Amino acid sequence: MGSRSFISLVLILTTVIGLAQSADPLITEHLDNTPFPTFAKMIRSEYGVEILYKNEWVDSLFIYGQINDRLSHVLENAFVDRNLHFFYDGPDRIILTGQ
Repeated sequence: MGSRSFISLVLILTTVIGLAQSADPLITEHLDNTPFPTFAKMIRSEYGVEILYKNEWVDSLFIYGQINDRLSHVLENAFVDRNLHFFYDGPDRIILTGQ
């Protein structure tokens, strides 16, 4: 493998790893009974990830506590005992499904 091929491989892997990390950002926040719509707006403005949902699915959902975790884990924990699920639709959009 020539040095040009090696450099190209490193650049490609760096880009792929960077995209994967931006798709599931590390959330470091202290939230105190934050309504889910407010949380979703904060995630979009501070982390660049849009969360799409139906208001009636999250009208009684609050996010709270000292958070230092990946967004996917925060959502999984928030949806425990609820019929809500989510999937990534690209690196900067999450779509909630359920109910």
